[in-house]
Amino acid sequence: MNDVTFKLPPGETPARFTIDEFMEFVASDVFKGGEKLELVDGVIVSMSPAQSTHMLLQRQVFRALDAIFGDGRDDYVAHFELTLQFGKATLRDADVAVVKLFDTSVRFPDPATVLLIVEISQSTLEKDLNSKRLDYAGAGIPHYWVVDPNGRRVHIMSTITDGDYAERRLAAFGEAIAVPGSDETIAIG
Repeated sequence: MNDVTFKLPPGETPARFTIDEFMEFVASDVFKGGEKLELVDGVIVSMSPAQSTHMLLQRQVFRALDAIFGDGRDDYVAHFELTLQFGKATLRDADVAVVKLFDTSVRFPDPATVLLIVEISQSTLEKDLNSKRLDYAGAGIPHYWVVDPNGRRVHIMSTITDGDYAERRLAAFGEAIAVPGSDETIAIG
């Protein structure tokens, strides 16, 4: 995701909202521009439009994971643009995720049901490798990949220890990457 964070004048603090308040805004059509938004620690963050490289890589990753976790599987499914709730004040949108089949009567799937999240970081590498990484690891999401089209590599993280990913490695675009929860590999890029 590409985010646009607005700078406040010195000494001013942003308004903070709960997820319920944010969802009331969405339901009442307060945000009429159709823009993509996330709620991060109670602050509404506007996401900039995805660029073509981002969209192409996101679709490639989703298709590859959907081919693995699609028809015939009764444990996991691949999702495109999955919104996850972290506590009472954070909603994050993952570009692609592999999730256990979940009760669709819940508003957002529990992060504990997520096996893998993949973020495409065309312009958000620092955020994805830092704040999102800590949110995902803190929620117990066992596998996290960050696709870096500018560096033509994939950051692969797993094994959570003390709220962070202890195992990290880089894979070059085109390199086979083992897909957790399967015996398959995919190549990105």
